Amino acid sequence: MKRALLFALAAAAGAGCGTVSTETTINDDGSFERRVVVSVMSQEGMPGAEAADPAEMVRFSDADEWNTVTEDKDDSMVLTASRSFSAGVGPVPQYALVKGEKQFLVCELSIVKRPDGLIEYTETYTWQGDSPENPVEFDEMRGVFSEHLAALGADEEDVEAVMRGTVSRLWPQLFGPDDTLLMQAITGPELVKRKLRRAMGASVHAAVTERLASSGDKAVLDAVRAIMADIPMDEVLNTSQPDIADPLQTEPAVEGDEDESDNGEMVGMSTAVRGPGRLVETNGDYDIVAGEVIWSFYAQAAALQPVVLKAVFDPSG
Repeated sequence: MKRALLFALAAAAGAGCGTVSTETTINDDGSFERRVVVSVMSQEGMPGAEAADPAEMVRFSDADEWNTVTEDKDDSMVLTASRSFSAGVGPVPQYALVKGEKQFLVCELSIVKRPDGLIEYTETYTWQGDSPENPVEFDEMRGVFSEHLAALGADEEDVEAVMRGTVSRLWPQLFGPDDTLLMQAITGPELVKRKLRRAMGASVHAAVTERLASSGDKAVLDAVRAIMADIPMDEVLNTSQPDIADPLQTEPAVEGDEDESDNGEMVGMSTAVRGPGRLVETNGDYDIVAGEVIWSFYAQAAALQPVVLKAVFDPSG
């Protein structure tokens, strides 16, 4: 492999550019209060770096309608924005994360009262930046896939479909909201090596089954096991930490070769919603004590497809 990006990305997440925490409280009539907290670690003390400004990281829709306060808290600059909304909102843009003048992630919200009286919350994050590099270099594993899928009669088109299917299934387990193996890579690389192998194996198996199920369950499983046996996990999860001042740099810098990517930085996202009455359904995690549904992920989770957060509440429950 030319590069092993998983640990490098984890180091970037650990070093931290910023976080966005969103809280929504829905009332019985469908109106709601919204609070967005943007926190950026201060860069004071780092050579050539300027003080962090969270206002440069986020752009609110209808900015004049939001009440905003910026504070210096310990080692971070924190911007808090709050706003009240009337019932029947959606879908409407809430804010965008930006790098320079270009936005790379857009948040859109819909909260509606359905004819059956239930309140439906849908928050969607859509990627507008460049396609980020895959943390696992699957292109360099193409030969492994081709070799072992040949036993199932796979052609190049089948191999490409299997690899795309594997990446799409593995992506949310790395960046969330399904899981956040990326962050765990910096705290326990040996533990994550096993969890990543399991996640990759399950993703490969599902992708092969979807494309080549006619080969039979045993043949599919044998091919997947052979693929996983030939994937060098020590290279996928490189535990040689890059320079913390430039955690994403895995090759020597070239003078004048500035990064013009619109991917922004590794931004941690945390979202919580509290609704009236009883929770009917959700794709998030329900905190029974706090009475809220929560999700956590990185902004790059939306790079392959939109991240959609859902919850339905019964105000009469």
